[in-house]
Amino acid sequence: HLNNYNGGSPSIESRFDHVFSVGGYDWAAITFHNLAVQPVPAGGGPGDNYNFYTYVGASGAATLRTTQSPGSDPSDHLAADYSVKVQVDDALTFLGLYEQEPWFLNVAVNVPHNPYDLPRDSSLINTSAFDGNPGDGTIFGNYQANLEAVDTELQRLQNAMAPEVWARTVVIFTADNGGLRTVYESARTDFGIDLGPTGDFIVDEDSPNPTRLKNSPFEGGVGVPLVVSGPGVSGGRVTPALFQSVDLFPTIVTMAGGSPGTVDGIDQGPVLRGDSAEVRTDTFCMKYNPNGDQSVANIEREIAVSMRLTGGGEPEGRYKLCTIINETDRLYRLEDASGDPVDPGEQTGLWNNGSYTA
Repeated sequence: HLNNYNGGSPSIESRFDHVFSVGGYDWAAITFHNLAVQPVPAGGGPGDNYNFYTYVGASGAATLRTTQSPGSDPSDHLAADYSVKVQVDDALTFLGLYEQEPWFLNVAVNVPHNPYDLPRDSSLINTSAFDGNPGDGTIFGNYQANLEAVDTELQRLQNAMAPEVWARTVVIFTADNGGLRTVYESARTDFGIDLGPTGDFIVDEDSPNPTRLKNSPFEGGVGVPLVVSGPGVSGGRVTPALFQSVDLFPTIVTMAGGSPGTVDGIDQGPVLRGDSAEVRTDTFCMKYNPNGDQSVANIEREIAVSMRLTGGGEPEGRYKLCTIINETDRLYRLEDASGDPVDPGEQTGLWNNGSYTA
């Protein structure tokens, strides 16, 4: 957390800006404010992927850049260039200003994101061997072009760092949620590509809400990539260890030599170093609507718990329990004891199977 969220504020001891400022780090948060309700201006032009806010702190001090405050004209929200390009520009400015180590840099890009605007600079796209033609006007084509723009700009950020600096820098790459159904449907319709196991992340016919992607508690909504490299990280491997986004704060702070205090997350350092196979045995997520009805019935409508079961009467492995209001609870066995996939698309329900007990 860097700022207040929805009227609330985390304790200052559990905020990156405080921890790194106290620890003598220069820090920067290159972030965005997604203005999804704003239309593309009349006559064409950039949409949401040109919106950004950038906050930069020198030991918690200054702001380098923000967009204008929202106004009646949608163009008030628009940056002069593609957001990820401007964000990397600002990241490089920060690194140029604060060359003395240690430092912490967070670059949170907002692409790919609907409406999947294309960059004006065509050199950012058509750099990889994607199927089809990235930027061809289809949703999936433009989505691929968004990915190429991110890849190109993050490569520019890496290339600007001296090799010896890169070698002593811990790099974490992750995302905040799964993709949108429209992307999956365009991949299938326009490109003949099924994303996910036989496309089964797309439709859940037994649910009033048929998507199993973004905004759902299923794996297509909450499963995201996490790649970590750098000193102290045992690389060259893929681990089935459970990791939740709340673990990022204590893991990063501990890596930096600080103390995360009492927080919801768990320090995943032992897993990253290879000292432990797993430090977390379960994860929890809950879908709610922070801008709408705050009643219990609305807030607790979709809950998912993922857990590792060992030594019981059931087959060992990772299981997922989904509780959705007004629907039958669902239990799935996602992986076996070795972490190999069993039912990653959550298609085989076990809740009413007599072999499993609560």
